[in-house]
Amino acid sequence: DRNLFPMGEVPLRERSRFRGESSSIVQTSFLATILPILLTYARGAPGRIARKKAAWLIAFAAGWGCLSHGDAAVPSFSVGPYLQSVTETSIIICWESDVPSDGSVEYWVEGTQNSSIVNVGSDQRHEFFLDNLQPGTAYRYRVRIPAEGEGSFFTGGFRTAPTEDVPFTFVVYGDTRGSGPEHQAVAEAMGALNPAFVIHTGDLVSSGDSDYYWGIFWESVAPSVGGESLAGNCPFYPAIGNHEYMARQGGYKDEAILPYQSYFVLPLNGLEGEHPEWAERFYSFRYGPAFFIVLDTNRDSDPEYDVGCGPTEGPPDIHPGSPQHEWLVSQLEVAKAQCHFTFVCFHPAPYSSGPWGKNNSLRLRFLDALFRQYGVDAVVGSHDHFYERCETYVDNYRLLYFVEGAGGAPIYSRSFGWDQPGSWMWDELNETYYTKAFDNSSHSFLSVDIAPLGNGRWRATFSATRPNGEVFDMVEIRRPWGEVCLGEAFIFSFEGTAGQTYQVEYTDDFPGSGMEWQPLGAPILADGAFIRVTDDGTETGVPPTDGAVRRRFYRAQELP
Repeated sequence: DRNLFPMGEVPLRERSRFRGESSSIVQTSFLATILPILLTYARGAPGRIARKKAAWLIAFAAGWGCLSHGDAAVPSFSVGPYLQSVTETSIIICWESDVPSDGSVEYWVEGTQNSSIVNVGSDQRHEFFLDNLQPGTAYRYRVRIPAEGEGSFFTGGFRTAPTEDVPFTFVVYGDTRGSGPEHQAVAEAMGALNPAFVIHTGDLVSSGDSDYYWGIFWESVAPSVGGESLAGNCPFYPAIGNHEYMARQGGYKDEAILPYQSYFVLPLNGLEGEHPEWAERFYSFRYGPAFFIVLDTNRDSDPEYDVGCGPTEGPPDIHPGSPQHEWLVSQLEVAKAQCHFTFVCFHPAPYSSGPWGKNNSLRLRFLDALFRQYGVDAVVGSHDHFYERCETYVDNYRLLYFVEGAGGAPIYSRSFGWDQPGSWMWDELNETYYTKAFDNSSHSFLSVDIAPLGNGRWRATFSATRPNGEVFDMVEIRRPWGEVCLGEAFIFSFEGTAGQTYQVEYTDDFPGSGMEWQPLGAPILADGAFIRVTDDGTETGVPPTDGAVRRRFYRAQELP
């Protein structure tokens, strides 16, 4: 339909990551020798694809079909194409088919009429590395199986990472577990925003080694049939949750993580040479003005830092002095030196009013001082199945913590006593709650919009969003972090009670005893659980005429 004309090939590479996979053709003349080996392999091969491939080889060897002579059914996708590890000049396109098949990848710059087509060899799983692309450029692509004749195809799009600091939007969500329709509704709403990429904060599936649950997951983000998908149009970056370590038989097992490592092709962390088993467990990447660090914090050998959400052996430690901690420090140094924003993601949220927050997850709060040292802007986790926005406030530096675990799994309630003085959510320094906004009335995701403000300043706007598109909580930060110009609009949001009247007040003083608060506009009658107030610095008082940069703080007072 697009009148596409081949332009030739570009250098590509293709690699298979499933342990024990082979694409060789088994010849029937060796049946007596090969069949017992294949039977053993089929029983013990790790992962769905390896087992399927072994079963296919057995069937072939036994004379049940001969694909090379065209007697088999036309291959179809079992996992639709999905995108991995985008860079300024490359991207990885992955897919699976129900039986081994060759295929082709056709791609072109969006809006142009010329395309390139590259054929790929026969296999059941493909990880197709496409490079020599133009930075910051929108592309369309088509994956077809088989390469010729009747078959199936998927079309999608992507944008390569920029070489310069440019505005962009990304989305974050977590705890999809075994959900189908609920997860799909969230995925469709995220896809409608056309984000640059997606981050999943863990617990993608209920059992890490379950083909059944992985099938449900991929049908929500990269379906085997149908139109374009979230993961087919947006590079997908996951964090490891405790359920990725969960075995079907129950309990945590390190080998349960193998399907996760096989499905995803994530940036290298540099420690794979010494610890090859740590591939895909923690990594970092840069996108324009922002730097992203994804950690595996599920287990630690030191009880003082152990969250207890994984097997006792296998997952990397996170305590000070551990290889992952030292790697984290090195990445924070890079981020601080090169980027306007630094975002950190991992599964167990250290600040949460839910059942996990009151237990071992709070042990990860030791990272707060390190994050402050290197100017981290926001930390996003999940583990508890709801949305919550928290913050720590030390030395006039507000660090945002989000719980975004409402991606599809059953919703949780807050734990009793979270709002009592001295609880795990009580900030002794400021005698207030860490939590600033909360919602467990629906599933949701977090959309983050990065945009320039001019004169070297940037803003990041965090919007908690329901599947129907409703934004129910919003907060904005500006960098450099210590500067807020009163002549610009910014947002204060808080959790309230519908039908209650509130007076929003502000101060430009440093928070402390004796500070003077002034009313911001008229009292507000809340019509929902979340109230959002926009202030451009001119509603009350006199805006600065000298272009001064000041700090402004807000509070909401409940009126009788």
